[in-house]
Amino acid sequence: MAKKNLFNAETIYDDSESMVIKKKAVISYVSLIPMIEAHGKCMRLSNKGFGIGRDKANAVIVSDALVSKFHAFITFKKGIAYIKDSSSTNGTWVNKSKLPPVKMRALKNKDVIIVGGTQILFKC
Repeated sequence: MAKKNLFNAETIYDDSESMVIKKKAVISYVSLIPMIEAHGKCMRLSNKGFGIGRDKANAVIVSDALVSKFHAFITFKKGIAYIKDSSSTNGTWVNKSKLPPVKMRALKNKDVIIVGGTQILFKC
């Protein structure tokens, strides 16, 4: 499957706090097949795990100067999704809490992941 950058649109969202969100996406894991949707386009992701970052080796490529080449990684174990920050420069946030580098955290339904100026809603 060819990888696509789903974050081409530059719509600006302001979450009324200090962080300005420039791009939004949704990762859903409802049927145990992870999918990402952004700007009306949808793409299937690996159910073993996938990377989020600027580098083209990631399954979720985010062209955002505040996102590291290999920013974060999501893995799945026994039907539970886990996220970890890959020692990124600007950090990974889940529900307004900064993740410690390389420590895994379980994701729950409607968790909001922020990498750089990009917001990703996780659904399961």
